[in-house]
Amino acid sequence: MKNKLSKISNYYIYHLKLHTKLIISHLVLIAVPTLFIFYFIYSQMYEIIVSDTIRSEHALSEQTVGTLEATLGHISNIAVTLKDNFPASEDPSSFQKTVSSLMDDDSINAIKVYMDVPSDMPAACFCQPKMTRK
Repeated sequence: MKNKLSKISNYYIYHLKLHTKLIISHLVLIAVPTLFIFYFIYSQMYEIIVSDTIRSEHALSEQTVGTLEATLGHISNIAVTLKDNFPASEDPSSFQKTVSSLMDDDSINAIKVYMDVPSDMPAACFCQPKMTRK
């Protein structure tokens, strides 16, 4: 390795013309600092872009969490309303009106009620059409 390095330096010092030496030295003097500057600028820009992306994603996730909490709270309130109104009314049309009034919101498309059927009652008593908004 030392031998190759000495050959290159010997050739540069003794065998190259002055014009060629000046071109090589000027290229090295200009190219090396330019590469360092571009690398520094690139790394700074990369950090800025990454931090800005993280900041915007964090803001978007906070907004999504707020929207989800509001939607789940609304659905939970509807569930409580249905639970409170279901045993109180013996008339199915009253319950169906309550369900229809709760489905006016865009977030509720259908309401399904699951319940245990007593073994002494026929299942035909509980067959009602699906309550969906059209």
